[in-house]
Amino acid sequence: MNAIAQIKQLFEQYGHATYDEACSQIYHAEQCATLAKENGYDQATQIAAFLNDIGHFVAQSQHNPDFTPQGYSNHGDLGADHLTLAK
Repeated sequence: MNAIAQIKQLFEQYGHATYDEACSQIYHAEQCATLAKENGYDQATQIAAFLNDIGHFVAQSQHNPDFTPQGYSNHGDLGADHLTLAK
């Protein structure tokens, strides 16, 4: 499965999650990307903003024992590693 398909699958599975926040992860991702666009950031930064919390999804999909109802505290590093290795 290629990187885009992996990302799509993660958002389809876990984008509805709120991790004890007031909005879903997909809505949060859209907010972040929109703010980046509205503030004049380039497309790469907008994509990075959209994907900023993907590590929560990766941890949940891997049944990481440190995953909690609030998500995964080290989601930044996990997400970066996952996206770096995705092909």
